[in-house]
Amino acid sequence: MKWPIVLVLLGDLVGLQGCESVFRPRASEFLEQAHGKTGVETGLILTEMMEHSLVKAKQGSGEDGALAGHVKLLSLHKGMRAAFHQMWHHRKDQSLRNQQLEVFGQRLQEFRSALQTIPQ
Repeated sequence: MKWPIVLVLLGDLVGLQGCESVFRPRASEFLEQAHGKTGVETGLILTEMMEHSLVKAKQGSGEDGALAGHVKLLSLHKGMRAAFHQMWHHRKDQSLRNQQLEVFGQRLQEFRSALQTIPQ
C-alpha cells in the first residue's frame, strides 16, 4: 500500500523544523544582530533595521527572488494539501486515488525545485 508512505512523507514535510528556515529565512541572524542590552534597545535596533530595509526596497525594482520563491512555495504547499485531501476523499476508489497521487508527486517535485532556487 502506498497510503502509509504518503502519510509519512506529508508528516515529515509539514513537521520538519527546517521548514521555518524556508518561511522565515535568516530570522535568527537578524535577531542576533538586533540583540541589545535591554528589550527597548533591541526594539530600537530592529526598527532601524526595518527602516533600512524599507529604504532599500524603495530603491529596488520590486522583484525579490526569495520572496517570489516563498510565494511559489506557499502555492505549491496549498496544491499538495488539496491533492492530499482529494486522495483522502477518494480513498476507496483506486483509480481516482492514483490520479491524486500523481498530482501530489508532481507538486512535490515542483516544491523541491522551488526550494533549490531560494538563495541560502
